[in-house]
Amino acid sequence: MSMMVRNCMLWAVPCFIMVTGALLLNPEKAITLKDIYGRYIRRALWALVLFSFIFALFDFALDGTMGFGKMLVNWAVNLFTGGSWLHMWYLYMLIGLYVLLPVFRAIVKNADDQILKYTILVLFLFQSVLATIGFFLQNKTIAFYIPVSTVYPLYFFLGYAVHNDKIAISRKSALSMLICSAIGLLAVTYVGVQYSNQMLVQMSSSYAFILVVFQSVGIFALLKTQEEKAAADTKLNKVLYSIDACSFGIYLMHVLVIYTVYRALLINPYGTGSFFVLLLIAVIALGISWAATWLLKHVPWIKTII
Repeated sequence: MSMMVRNCMLWAVPCFIMVTGALLLNPEKAITLKDIYGRYIRRALWALVLFSFIFALFDFALDGTMGFGKMLVNWAVNLFTGGSWLHMWYLYMLIGLYVLLPVFRAIVKNADDQILKYTILVLFLFQSVLATIGFFLQNKTIAFYIPVSTVYPLYFFLGYAVHNDKIAISRKSALSMLICSAIGLLAVTYVGVQYSNQMLVQMSSSYAFILVVFQSVGIFALLKTQEEKAAADTKLNKVLYSIDACSFGIYLMHVLVIYTVYRALLINPYGTGSFFVLLLIAVIALGISWAATWLLKHVPWIKTII
């Protein structure tokens, strides 16, 4: 159950990237190298340095045997090797996208709709379709490749194309994509876990998996159709806008809350109510990290990071 729920939530990171693409790939938006390095990359780097250090202090406090000097050395090494907490991978990927942002923007600015669709199709075929087929080959690899190593630029371009109707997806089509891909993900995850098929388990947990791509695009397109409704000044929308404004801080801090429950308080959800306790911990982590982010946004320097 946990794996099925987890895999049906993989759309969150791709949607975050698609939102970034929709905002930053707009040719009419003036973005200079100074903006990229002085604003976007600097923010991501400060978040990486600050929060990886906080997480290192957390590990140091629980370890009890490591000296503070060794902790500092390990933190510095992990900062450059990606050895901090697992969710921090996103910041390294985001910095890479920002570095290539001038190139991506040049493509969008100078390409007509046909070339843009061609670019997205090529990225989809090589970074998703062939990647998915590759899971079935096990010890063999597909020889054909393009010199783009990850699926994330695909999401970047998709965000811009769907948001600006370069790729038109109706609400009905988006809903169908979401439902069908979710059913497929549930089925693949269940079979993989039930029969201990590591190939299916790894495939269903990959952002490059075809079904994850379709689910993410479907949800992004659905959210786009709600833009006019979301403009209404309702209590629900105020809450959603608040979560939206705090989303980066929530991402950074939610694992700290979860690790406090698991590692400091030693609460094992599978030994104290199983799946439903796990969901409760997830809700608590969201609430606490949301509140903490909202408070920290009132601190002068910290608010520029989160």
